Amino acid sequence: DRMFKEIFSTVEAQQDLVTLSLPQEITSRFRMNTLRESAQETKTGRIDLLLEVQTKSGVTEGVYILVEHKSSNSPLVAVQLLEYVGGIMNRIKTRPIPVIWPIVFYHGTDPWTAPPELTGLHGAADLPAARHVPFGGYPVNLRYHLFNLNDIPPENIRARTRARAFAGILALKYVRRRLDNNEVSLIAKATTQINLPEGYRRDLTVYLF
Repeated sequence: DRMFKEIFSTVEAQQDLVTLSLPQEITSRFRMNTLRESAQETKTGRIDLLLEVQTKSGVTEGVYILVEHKSSNSPLVAVQLLEYVGGIMNRIKTRPIPVIWPIVFYHGTDPWTAPPELTGLHGAADLPAARHVPFGGYPVNLRYHLFNLNDIPPENIRARTRARAFAGILALKYVRRRLDNNEVSLIAKATTQINLPEGYRRDLTVYLF
């Protein structure tokens, strides 16, 4: 958790994380030079990373990013996200309420099998919703975007991130895996780039070892 926070402690790395983890049709609406970190404390708990960004239309949107290091499935993560989203909205107390994009950052070795939305946790989720809710659909739902490092090859990460985020995301991607020689070489080159701060490079190396 501390390593993740250090990786994404700069605006540049946060911008890279948002553009890498959200679909382009969403991020194309953002003015990325307005991205900033928001307060992470709510009555429902401390959020790992909460960012605010202005849209090109001038509307402030909250980009909510859940960055817990999941090494295995978290079946109730949609409930956790729902609590946090409610906490953000209660804290802000403005109208119109902000648009919040929940993201789950996953770098475990097993396939992610948790439901991608809250309705997947209902016992009757496979039954027609209209049988339970007169107006159709479920009365409360939350869908999150899964950022699964298992599905993203390193060349795609390198093409869309700068030095700090690239080295850090590689460390998260491979830290729990048995590495071949090519992967060791890739990580070594990424973490020894001269434009990385010395303390950050050292912390990444310690984390990987």
